[in-house]
Amino acid sequence: DASINLFSTTYNALLVWKAKIPYRLAPATKLAQIFYNKRIKQKRSQSAKPEYEYNLDLIRAFLTDQGIKIVEPRAPYFSFSLDALAKQK
Repeated sequence: DASINLFSTTYNALLVWKAKIPYRLAPATKLAQIFYNKRIKQKRSQSAKPEYEYNLDLIRAFLTDQGIKIVEPRAPYFSFSLDALAKQK
């Protein structure tokens, strides 16, 4: 039903297009973008943010289009009490 290509190549783009997947999302950065029906301009080559944040932008666009509530990840994923850290040191 849907394809989210976090990194697009001509090969990937042709595969999802030939498979007739109705919702095809990818970054609008390469010529292969013509095979997708949903594209997000990102300017990844500027490296303005970490790669995972560009991927999260694509996922957010997908969730928004599907009417699904976005739950943002929060860091740190592990947390330790100050006592546990002191004992470890």
